[in-house]
Amino acid sequence: MARQGHVLKKPNEGKVGLNFETVIEKMKSDLHPGQLDFATDNTTEILGLCAGYGSGKTRALICKAIFLAWLNQGYTGCVMEPTGPLIRDIWIHAFNSVLDEYELPYTFRASPLPEYILHFPNGDTRILCRSFENTSRIIGLDLAFVLADEIDTVNPVTCDAAFPRILGRLRSGNVRQFAAASTPEGFRWMWKNLGDEESQKKDSLPPRQNSKPRAARPNSDTSQLSSSELKNQPVDLESQNEAPDNII
Repeated sequence: MARQGHVLKKPNEGKVGLNFETVIEKMKSDLHPGQLDFATDNTTEILGLCAGYGSGKTRALICKAIFLAWLNQGYTGCVMEPTGPLIRDIWIHAFNSVLDEYELPYTFRASPLPEYILHFPNGDTRILCRSFENTSRIIGLDLAFVLADEIDTVNPVTCDAAFPRILGRLRSGNVRQFAAASTPEGFRWMWKNLGDEESQKKDSLPPRQNSKPRAARPNSDTSQLSSSELKNQPVDLESQNEAPDNII
């Protein structure tokens, strides 16, 4: 018997008669307002979520991947972790857990590079799992969305070199978007590229409880964007007094 995640594993058929619209709404209802704002924003082409440990960033990013896969049926997206081992240790474990929790049908392939295929009524969505260690592996791809986890733990020089390449890949699909989630790591990539002008004038970062998603700018032609154009007002995020049970 093939174990889950094995390269030879047959597609997960999911629940018979699964109503995808109902599942998507259930996923939304299970998110707290801060996660929901980030995961359901489909109009901002470049989006960031910066929050502390245990705030539910990974859960929000996973739900966003599924929501974007649903909106881009038949297209390809990509999820990026800082290193190859983190794809296995963080993303694959957490992503499998959510897919199984909501009984979503999918196929996982581990080799030569990990990827998922989510099976939807109007077409399969392919989600590639890649690392910032070698962004050349996404060159030549036509992607609908790219999601970056813990981007501020990556060397800012590497991020600056990779970002234009990533934007250049966003040229297919129904909803094109780049979204990043990260723990605050000082004056690094997210502060430089997704902070508003007021935050960049300060000598220190805003208090942790004020961390919130930053919206770069409304939908536009991604190929025309550069890092110097990504400064706008933040999306308001409702603060939570208690952490929800679904935090990953």
